Amino acid sequence: MKRSTLYLASALCAVMALFLAGCPSNSNNSPTSPAPPTSSPTPTATNTLVNTATHTATSTLTSTPTSTPTSSSTATAVNTPTDTVTSTPTDSSTATPSATPTDSPTSTPTVTPTFTYSPTLTVTDSPTASNTSTPSNTPTSTPTDTVTPTPTIPSWHQVGTTGFSSGAANYISLYVDNGTPYVAFQDVANSKKASVMKYSGSSWSPVGSTNITSARADYLSLDFYNHNPFVAFLDYSGSPNNSLLGYNGSTWSYVGAANFSTPNAPYASLAIDPSTGTPYVAFQDALNGYKASVMTYNGSSWSYLGGAGFSAGTVNSTSLRFSSGALYIGYEDGSKATVETYNGSNWVAVGPTSFTSGTAQLTNLFMDGTTPYLAYQDVANSYKETVMSYNGSAWIVLGSNGISTGGIGFSSLGVSGGTVYTAFSDGGLGNKLTVLSYNGSSWSPVGGAGFTPGGTDYPSLYLYNGIPYVAYSDLNNGGIGTLMAYY
Repeated sequence: MKRSTLYLASALCAVMALFLAGCPSNSNNSPTSPAPPTSSPTPTATNTLVNTATHTATSTLTSTPTSTPTSSSTATAVNTPTDTVTSTPTDSSTATPSATPTDSPTSTPTVTPTFTYSPTLTVTDSPTASNTSTPSNTPTSTPTDTVTPTPTIPSWHQVGTTGFSSGAANYISLYVDNGTPYVAFQDVANSKKASVMKYSGSSWSPVGSTNITSARADYLSLDFYNHNPFVAFLDYSGSPNNSLLGYNGSTWSYVGAANFSTPNAPYASLAIDPSTGTPYVAFQDALNGYKASVMTYNGSSWSYLGGAGFSAGTVNSTSLRFSSGALYIGYEDGSKATVETYNGSNWVAVGPTSFTSGTAQLTNLFMDGTTPYLAYQDVANSYKETVMSYNGSAWIVLGSNGISTGGIGFSSLGVSGGTVYTAFSDGGLGNKLTVLSYNGSSWSPVGGAGFTPGGTDYPSLYLYNGIPYVAYSDLNNGGIGTLMAYY
């Protein structure tokens, strides 16, 4: 800035020298003159820079010749920064050039150049970083209406239409295979022949032909092997003798010879070894003192197991079960009840023989593992029902003697999940059907005592997945077969 000012002053002096015939070339040279000039112009140079948010620099050169031209130039740049710097440099120099020619009139030229430089620098740097991002980590939970279902109170329901038989059904035997109920019975309307029906989920239908025997059949007993039904019965096509029929999926056929037992052999009871399919049939053997006998089929012929007539005395109501790899039989031994098991060569008593306190009739055996349960008509207690169990050392009464309201006829027994069930026609309730369950200390009715509309006979109980099923002869409808389930 300072150098520019001097150059400008020198240029002005050169111009003026054309008119004045002499001008100093710079402020440091003096012309040779015998006498001082009559006037002493005092050029003053002032350089001031001010930067205070607005930077202002002013440069002024004043020279006083006889004529006064004035040149003024102003440049302004504006840039406003946010920061402020203040700097005030000051540079002052004074030069007094004098030139007065002796042969010239006195003139006082005055040159006052004024150069004003006022830069105003304003920088505005106000970056605004705006990140308007609202992170949302708020879990959203959609409330679900809580629906509290009304608990369904179990009750007895009829399975299918009323009556799975066309007429009265006697000697009913029930089995539920893989959820499908099957019933074998004596079909009174068809010359008392044997029939087997199943419930497919919507209707009842015969298994094979409507009647599976050619003649009358009594004391039917139903069991299964590999999802195929087998029926043992007293076959009147002979004298009568016992026979066994098996269903192969399309037809019924005799297992071994028909009428394989001795004649006049009632109370047929069937049990099949679930691992081998070997069938066993128990009965009262009239030719052997009306004692108990069991026969088995070895694949080619029938033979006695443990000898013919192995019981100590005459028997009635034989009931055979296969459980935990062993055979068990319960029966009325002429006055009381006895249970025996086959040890591989002989029949031996489970606990003492004749273990009931009084006369036991219409005995029915059920095995839960190796624990036997026996239900019977307790003559000493008004023919009411009593149930006993063997605990490993003695036979004990479950609850109390005579658990039915009145005298009973046939009864049926089962165990599921440690709970014992029994079904019977209760004479004290008009022979209506009653099912009782035992909770470990007392008996209570399942769905109410005497839940059928009228009298019943030949009840058969089966427990499947904890659901009790019971088939019976409905005396209120001519004795036709009916099945009910409790759920």
